[in-house]
Amino acid sequence: MSEEIAETSAQAESLWYARRVDGPRLPFMPYGLVPLVGLALVFLFSIFVFAPYAVEAPTRLAAERVAAERDAGWARINVSGQRVVLTGEAPSASEGNALVAAVRSSRAATPFGMARPARPVIANFTVAPDVEATEAIAPTEPVARGRRVLSPDWTFNLTGGVLTLSGGVPDEETRAAILEAARDALDPPRFETIEDELMVTGVAAPEGYAAMAARGIETVVSCERGESAFKFERFSLRCEVAEADAAEAVEAAASAAPELGELGPIIVMESEAVTSCETGLAALLGDARIQFAPASAEISASSDILLDAIASRVRACPGTLRIEGHTDSTADSAFNADLSLRRAEAVREQLIARNVPAGRLIAEGFGETRPVASNDTVDGRARNRRIEVRVVRSPVRESDE
Repeated sequence: MSEEIAETSAQAESLWYARRVDGPRLPFMPYGLVPLVGLALVFLFSIFVFAPYAVEAPTRLAAERVAAERDAGWARINVSGQRVVLTGEAPSASEGNALVAAVRSSRAATPFGMARPARPVIANFTVAPDVEATEAIAPTEPVARGRRVLSPDWTFNLTGGVLTLSGGVPDEETRAAILEAARDALDPPRFETIEDELMVTGVAAPEGYAAMAARGIETVVSCERGESAFKFERFSLRCEVAEADAAEAVEAAASAAPELGELGPIIVMESEAVTSCETGLAALLGDARIQFAPASAEISASSDILLDAIASRVRACPGTLRIEGHTDSTADSAFNADLSLRRAEAVREQLIARNVPAGRLIAEGFGETRPVASNDTVDGRARNRRIEVRVVRSPVRESDE
């Protein structure tokens, strides 16, 4: 018995000893490198995933959208992160300056909501060889100087009861005359506020310039909402009025032979026709949805009948129409912004194929920024994934949004 107890005690002592002996250990390096590997992965993600899609993509979309809206086909847009460089040959220094300002103030969907992604915006363009660039852009920005001086450009916008006067005028005398004409046209309560954003450029204006400015005031204040513009010696008007007879009168006045330059687009729409068009399109797109492949801009063949109906309705609408793409919030904001734009462009191409003039259609993507339902439910997300078609009215200023 004593021998068994001794043997058991010896085994226990052996086991205790075995537990106390340290076995072989891996060296420090594999474990010590784990945090460094994690940091490297985060860095690579930020460089190759977050920066291109969450930062650079919305910046590029915002800049390209602004250039398209201003018909700035001359501008080449280079984007790196939030940094935007505008190159190319601008028709005039004022047009180049205006594009820079518009890109700087543009907004887009970002991972942190709607924001101004373009920071900074660098002007590195030249001015067309036949243009004397007398307006300063910046001391470090190169400008090619030419032989001829273009008259300054202006834009008069009437929205929400506010008449905004912007652009360049040759001298203080002309600026004062434009402001006086605007004050004489005040018509409360339809519009009773004037915002003066005119800039004296010192660029001599040719004969007829003052008369064109007076026409711009006269026509735009005849609208319930509208915008008149004189750019590159071309006069244009986009206007919405309350009655058909008034629309015909405004269009006739705006389309008369110009005192200077030539006529550009003159678009005068009756408010009732605009409302009828948008109501009909909303009904079409409210009862049925254009179907896309998941996370894709490919339109399903099952939507052909709906697209036929939309095209028929659009052909009867006045003016220019904007096809708007919207998504739910299930993906990241940059992806949603890009997907919504590609879907809007796909619908535009389908309508063009159905004999809607391409010049009457523009496409824009809003991503997840304009939901019509909660993204917390399946039904809400389905309602947010949509295409809308609206008549393009006079541009809305950022302060009015």
